[in-house]
Amino acid sequence: MTGIDLIPADYRDMLRVRRWFKLSIISVAVIVMVTVLTKGALAYLIEAQNDAIGHLQQSKTSVVNNEKILDSLTRQKSSIEYKLDILNSLQHGPATNKLFTAIDKAMSKDIWFQEMSYLNKPETDKVKGETVNTGYFIVVPQGSESTRDAKNPGKQNKLLTKVEIKGQARDHSVLASFVNRLNAQPVFSTVKIVNTQLRRYTKTEVVDFTLAASTQPLPESSP
Repeated sequence: MTGIDLIPADYRDMLRVRRWFKLSIISVAVIVMVTVLTKGALAYLIEAQNDAIGHLQQSKTSVVNNEKILDSLTRQKSSIEYKLDILNSLQHGPATNKLFTAIDKAMSKDIWFQEMSYLNKPETDKVKGETVNTGYFIVVPQGSESTRDAKNPGKQNKLLTKVEIKGQARDHSVLASFVNRLNAQPVFSTVKIVNTQLRRYTKTEVVDFTLAASTQPLPESSP
C-alpha cells in the first residue's frame, strides 16, 4: 500500500528555512558570545601585563635610585675612611718632641738646624732598604732589607712619619757624621740626603742640605 504525503511542499520548504534560520541565529549568537569572552579575556591579560610592566618599571626606578644612594654612601665612606686614616696617623704617629729630641742628640757645633716639616700617613708596602750616593759619601739606612722583611712579612698597614730636615753643615764630612748619628736614633728607620749645595760667604763656606727621614713604622690601632 502506497503512503500519501498530505503536507504541501511549500509548507515543508518553509519549515526547512525556519530551521536553517534558527541554526544561523544560534551560530551567530555563539560566535558573538565567544568573541566577547575572548575579547574580555584578552583585555584582562593585557591589563595584567600592563600592571606587571608598571611594577617592573617601578622596581627598575627603585633599583636605579638605590644604586645612586649606594654610590653616594660609598663615596662618603671612602671620604670618611680617608679622614679616619689621617686622624689615626696624627694620633698614633711619633710625638713631635721625640723627633726634636732625636735630632738634638745627633746635632753638633758644626751643624746648624734651620727647619723641620713632617707628615704622618699610612704605609702599606713593605719597607725596603735604600742607599744614597751624594758624590761624597754613601748613606746606608739602619737595618737591612732582609732583617725588615723577617720582622714584617707581607704587606702590613703601618703608620710612617715622613720628615724633612733643612740646615747647614761646616762641610760634607760633618754632614755625613750627622746623617749617621740620625740613623742611629731609634725613632728613625731611614735618613737620606735629598740635596746639598755649597754656599760661600765672605770668609767661609758652608753646605746647605736637605734630608728626608722616615720614622720606625707603628702598627695602626684596631678600631
